[in-house]
Amino acid sequence: AAGPPESVRLVGSWALGTALLPAAPAADVALRLPRGCLQPRDFLDGRYFAKRALYLAHVAQHLVAGRGAAAALGVAEEHVQWVWPQEDPRK
Repeated sequence: AAGPPESVRLVGSWALGTALLPAAPAADVALRLPRGCLQPRDFLDGRYFAKRALYLAHVAQHLVAGRGAAAALGVAEEHVQWVWPQEDPRK
C-alpha cells in the first residue's frame, strides 16, 4: 500500500527562480518514496525500478483525478509526465 510521499520538493529552474515562461511551462518535482514502499533486497532483479515506476504512475493518477494541487491548477492528464535521466529508466 502506497502512502503519500515522505517529501515533495520543487527542483530545477522554477526552484532557482530562473525559469523562462514558454507556451507550456513545466516544473520539476522531486519525490521521496514513503518508508515501507521498498524492501532491503529490492535492488535485485530490477524490483526497485519497477516499484518506483509504479509509484510514479500512482502519483500521476492522483494528480489528474482531482485529488492534488495540480487539479486545482487545471493540469490535464496529457500534461502530467515524467522523464528518465539520460532516457534510462534505471536512473
